[in-house]
Amino acid sequence: MFWKWKKKTELQPSGKKAEKDTPLESIGSTSKPAETVLVSNEGKTVLEESTAAAGPAATVLGPAAGATVAEPAAVAAAEEAVAAEWAEGDVILDLYEVAELLGEGGMGKVYRVRHRGWNLDLAVKSPRRGFFQTQEQKQNFVRECETWIALGLHPHTVSCHYVRTLGGIPRVFAEYVEGGSLADWIRSGKLYEGGPEATLKRILDVAIQFAWGLGYAHERGLIHQDVKPANVMLTPEGVAKVTDFGLAQARPVQQVEAPDGKGGTVLVRGRGMTPAYCSPEQAAGAELSRKTDIWSWGVSVLEMFIGERTWERGQAASLVLESYWDTEQGVTVRAFSS
Repeated sequence: MFWKWKKKTELQPSGKKAEKDTPLESIGSTSKPAETVLVSNEGKTVLEESTAAAGPAATVLGPAAGATVAEPAAVAAAEEAVAAEWAEGDVILDLYEVAELLGEGGMGKVYRVRHRGWNLDLAVKSPRRGFFQTQEQKQNFVRECETWIALGLHPHTVSCHYVRTLGGIPRVFAEYVEGGSLADWIRSGKLYEGGPEATLKRILDVAIQFAWGLGYAHERGLIHQDVKPANVMLTPEGVAKVTDFGLAQARPVQQVEAPDGKGGTVLVRGRGMTPAYCSPEQAAGAELSRKTDIWSWGVSVLEMFIGERTWERGQAASLVLESYWDTEQGVTVRAFSS
């Protein structure tokens, strides 16, 4: 399936005119790789790659000429034999070259790998083996990640290409963004380089792009539920991209009519969240709407201005904001006062 978007001129946060919802060629590469799939070939199975021009992953309908044929059992055995953890220099299935470990946390590890078939770096999110207790949990995880894949392409969301089970672990293969996360930029001080005026412009620029990415997901009925600086990636040029929709346990939900009958909204039960950025309704275990992401976006913007996180619960953000203005101790305020 290919997306056809109409051109619409808007003003970017930097003040430059840009084409929003333009054809994908203007956003990045003129082609986007599709998922590795297994296709039938006279009773056998071919492990095959394809390339879709300017669009989300396309479905492969048949084997390429001269493709190497592998027995399904052999393919499955090779996938099952993949190690749970990878090291720099490893080559997985003669297809993925492990370049480096990007990070790790309670859920698992993130690797940068080179996809030999696509000649492209990918970020591979690999949960810990113990993260799943049952086969049903694995299936639920894959299903949740499919909500991210279904978002397709947008300039301010990280694209998820596919999920592939290797070594018994569902691995998420996503777009690699070289610049690091917004959390990294805050901690390292990179967000505040160039003096107060450059800092203010950069913060507002990132905040607007951040909101555009969330708005795109909301238009498609998806509530992220774990919005925070660590889930916003930045290119070296400062382009912001919201990430980890599936890993935040987001769910697509149906629109329901508002009580007054004047319009629809999106409601979902709270699941994934980080307490320091959660909304009051998340903390209370209530139904969530798009507003929960907007609250967490605001908390993230507050952290950008202050330069650090000084609270443990997101619902305390309003009090932190009051204190911020009363004491003028934020990074940006200090810079302008000096």
